[in-house]
Amino acid sequence: MSNLDSAATALEKGFCEDSNFPEPQQLLSELSELLTVLEGRQPETIVEVGTARGGTFCILSAIPSVNIAISIDLPGVAATENELQSVADAPTIRAIRQDSQTVQTKEKVEDILDGRDIDALLIDADHHYDSVMTDYELYAPLVGSNGIVFVHDIVVHDRADEIEVDEFWTDLEADGTKAEIVDQAYGPPFVKRDGWNIVAHGFGVVDRRGELKGRTHV
Repeated sequence: MSNLDSAATALEKGFCEDSNFPEPQQLLSELSELLTVLEGRQPETIVEVGTARGGTFCILSAIPSVNIAISIDLPGVAATENELQSVADAPTIRAIRQDSQTVQTKEKVEDILDGRDIDALLIDADHHYDSVMTDYELYAPLVGSNGIVFVHDIVVHDRADEIEVDEFWTDLEADGTKAEIVDQAYGPPFVKRDGWNIVAHGFGVVDRRGELKGRTHV
């Protein structure tokens, strides 16, 4: 079974104990739809800003077309490069463990890309308005004309005081069409999944091709 098949199986089963992948922190229903979109695009380069344990990163890197997968997160709070390489499947796995919101970090990404565009960018780091805006303004310009950007947590529940991604998403004037991937089964109001609180969810999608539009309910 390929890593992509393993990832799909893990998504379908809700990440059973024998899965080789760390469990993602996003809703599995929304992540499965995101994976379907990306499989159709056949991205070669992916960048994830905000990796944590690496569950989503490993799934994205399992897409067969991916050659370079870059993870950005703070040191001490996210899986290390060695940990990601032990479970992720792209030929080149790189982990940059420093503040995403600096020009120095962006330059490291550009060095790894070596002139290539980003085909798929996922932003899911600091959720304050200015932080999301900074991540977007730094890395979205590196996405190619056929690329796609995903911004997580655009649907916010009433008690999510520190999550302002929804405001950023509403204000964003994107270079491409805007779409959304949202599981309507989750809030508002404040809800729980498997014993932990879900205060925000949903992917905002910027499609540089201009093909994806509107909201997809999953």
